[in-house]
Amino acid sequence: MKKTIFFSKTIITFVCILMMSACGLFFNPSTYVKAALDALYKGELEQYSNVTSTPISQAQSQYEAGYKSQADVLATVYGFTDKNGIINMSDQIRAQVEDLCKELYGQIEYKINEKYEKTKSEYKVEVKVTPITTLKDNMMAINEFVENYNANIIAGKYNDEIVYSQDMIDLEYEQGILDILKNVINNPTYGQPQTIFVRVMCDVDRNSYYINTDDLIAMNKAIIKYPS
Repeated sequence: MKKTIFFSKTIITFVCILMMSACGLFFNPSTYVKAALDALYKGELEQYSNVTSTPISQAQSQYEAGYKSQADVLATVYGFTDKNGIINMSDQIRAQVEDLCKELYGQIEYKINEKYEKTKSEYKVEVKVTPITTLKDNMMAINEFVENYNANIIAGKYNDEIVYSQDMIDLEYEQGILDILKNVINNPTYGQPQTIFVRVMCDVDRNSYYINTDDLIAMNKAIIKYPS
């Protein structure tokens, strides 16, 4: 089956995580947002645990859920799917994709403004994100690989089912893409900074704060730029 990179069809998914902290006189929304983003993207969990009284084990689960969700996005973009567009990866490939996304997360750059706006029901914290464009900027090698792979299919390279099982064919494609990505990720490139306002909502009835889900989704869309 010929492979296609599904750039125009990519849907950015995200594990929406409700991050909460007890309301208090000394609550600082900028500190809270930084701790939450550092935990979610960098795996720096101690400050987040202290600020929100979240157990380290729970924060670790949230961190892992984030980059694993991003792994599904990357797998969909690069065609690690079956003929119906359903993600289809071996454990070996999935582990590599997750490690790649974990490394991408570690390269994310953002700066939280210590000043914030306050209304009756929310705080608005300015976050300046510098998106990673490594995947977008290194498409030449990916395109060449995909073209060669498809040419081999047309030429009948994989027709002998005794020599090439479907799993072997998929592995050759997926490993080839991953080898290219793992090589270029060591030299990350970045785009122009983008400003996102993250709203910290106060739930008076529950005496707690949480980050607006829509703003988390916007943040997640901004951090890594895929080819378009």
